[in-house]
Amino acid sequence: MVSEAYAMKNYLIDKGIDKDRIIEENKSITTVQNIVNSYKILKELGAGNEPILIVSNEFHLYRAQLIADLLGIKNSGIACNSNLR
Repeated sequence: MVSEAYAMKNYLIDKGIDKDRIIEENKSITTVQNIVNSYKILKELGAGNEPILIVSNEFHLYRAQLIADLLGIKNSGIACNSNLR
């Protein structure tokens, strides 16, 4: 079994994204943890005050943005096609 972060990283690389542009957050097991941990990484990289873009499927996006809003994290969202194969 592989983590969601690992699977998504491989998917992005397969789609032509340079692996050096991908930061893998692989400690989370919930959406809340993922948003908190990802935001910590962004802060460490100097982008903590910038709005974040949340990319998820259309079913999950609203919930992820609501969590970010409740945590006081400025964000926008974009839904991806959930029928990826």
